[in-house]
Amino acid sequence: MRNLLFRPLLSFPLSICIAHAHVFSCPVSCSVVQVTLMSWGNVVISKVHWSGSVVTGLDGTLHLAGDVKATEKKLTWLDGSAAAQADMVPLSFVELDTLVTVPKVEEGVDFESIVNPKTWFETAGMGEAALRSVKKGDTIQISRRGFFIVESLASVPSQGQGPESATPMQLILIPDGRQKQMSTLGTKVDKAKLVGAK
Repeated sequence: MRNLLFRPLLSFPLSICIAHAHVFSCPVSCSVVQVTLMSWGNVVISKVHWSGSVVTGLDGTLHLAGDVKATEKKLTWLDGSAAAQADMVPLSFVELDTLVTVPKVEEGVDFESIVNPKTWFETAGMGEAALRSVKKGDTIQISRRGFFIVESLASVPSQGQGPESATPMQLILIPDGRQKQMSTLGTKVDKAKLVGAK
């Protein structure tokens, strides 16, 4: 088993991509909010662009003089330039829940009545091009998300198509036993309801 930790070369583009969950974690109802972009600095978000109930963009100004310790939200980001987006790797984050709904299977219990009806949860995402260097079976850490096993690699995008045309890299979350998530990028498995959770 190879354990890999990526420290990519950082470039600071004019536009960036952040997770949609991050956008909803910010208090966008106020006119101005300051957040921290990990490995960069603070940004003052001045406007949120909506299309119905979907956020399509944010306007912000870099504020490097801001106090990183004073901001509530720390956001991870990817280069949003057209070149970087074309080279992104499509991802499928997989979370597995428990197979049964009770802590201990008692003798005489109808097994069908305690089987968890849904144990497989997937969330789509995009990752930086550095993920192309991993191999199936590698254990990797996704910043502020957790550790994952690479179950399958992404396919190459169709000729002339963007990364969304490829089959995504499948990453299976390695449970860490924590009740609290590492970031606002939440989980679809309710850890409080897991068997044996305290």
